[in-house]
Amino acid sequence: MKDELRLKLSLGNPKSLKETYEYLFNEHKGLVAFIASCYLSSKDDIDDVIEDAFLELFNNPDKVKSSIKGFLSGHAKGKALTRLKEIQKVDLIEDDTLLGVVNSDIEHALLIDQLKEVLKDNEFNIIVMHLLDDLTFKEVGSRLNIKENTVKTTYFRALEKCRKLLEE
Repeated sequence: MKDELRLKLSLGNPKSLKETYEYLFNEHKGLVAFIASCYLSSKDDIDDVIEDAFLELFNNPDKVKSSIKGFLSGHAKGKALTRLKEIQKVDLIEDDTLLGVVNSDIEHALLIDQLKEVLKDNEFNIIVMHLLDDLTFKEVGSRLNIKENTVKTTYFRALEKCRKLLEE
């Protein structure tokens, strides 16, 4: 796909570019949003990260080394962390002690990390695809080449693990 993207960009056909952009945006916006939401809680900040990631992809297709998905993921994480650092700036008060409390963005990121530790990769992916990408269980199964009932069972088992983690 990255070679196809480069070819379409070099040809400069506006209709083809628009279709490519729309396809890639629809295909990967959920992933980019999820990564950004691991670090940020503001919808505006998350939307900015999404927009920036896709602009970077289309303005610099030669920077894509291995995969478009990998490029977008890395860029989203970098931009989200940069934005989080801006949000997290702590004011120093006169006696050189730091003023502040743990930010909800950090708590959110820590929770995601804890979920990743508790859940198997396939469980985590199914939750992301169903909740963030708004895919039905049937669509998730189709994308992962597994039966719909297997998706449902895995999803509900993963939710139970999440509930137990949250209760602790």
